[in-house]
Amino acid sequence: MNFTGWKWVEAFIPQGTAYPVTLKNIYLAEINETRKDSGTIYIDNLRIMYEPKDKALGLRDETQFIDSMKISSIKNFTEKLSITAEKSELSGSKSGNIIYFDGIVSNGTMSANNTTMWNNIKSFENYKDKVLVLSLNSSLDKINDQREVEVLKAILEKSSKNNQVFVVFKGAEENTVIENNVRYITYDDTFELGITDGGTSYKN
Repeated sequence: MNFTGWKWVEAFIPQGTAYPVTLKNIYLAEINETRKDSGTIYIDNLRIMYEPKDKALGLRDETQFIDSMKISSIKNFTEKLSITAEKSELSGSKSGNIIYFDGIVSNGTMSANNTTMWNNIKSFENYKDKVLVLSLNSSLDKINDQREVEVLKAILEKSSKNNQVFVVFKGAEENTVIENNVRYITYDDTFELGITDGGTSYKN
């Protein structure tokens, strides 16, 4: 020991030790005979940590998130939006219940110079009882400035008070995260969103 004050120190349990471990004695030794004792050594919060052989702890299975809006296929729809990495297409009655805009992330930003894009996004706040979709060419993680992400999310969250809001982008595998009533959806091939008699559903 070449330090003063408290310090967390570890020693490995020798292989072949029978469990459970019972500690009877602690010996403090100096292996260098030329050195003299100096000061006092205190030991506190002594613990032995090892992996139990019986791993069946009787724990409940982890809760799995299931989005009630997600289904295997969109059928019997009155209005449907289909999005791929190449294009977006609206089909059905086109009654205007689905509103979607594109958002472009380039060089780590959704450029403020793209006034048309930002005006479209801000207009989400003016809608009521609609299904609003923002289709991005990249994940929000690709935006470097966190303040920019916060501004975007603030607009989306405000819009979600009177509407259903979806942010979708292509990724390696499908995933859904619901944050403050906004769905952030990753699709691996195609994203489909439809309005049916039963409400709004999507497939990613």
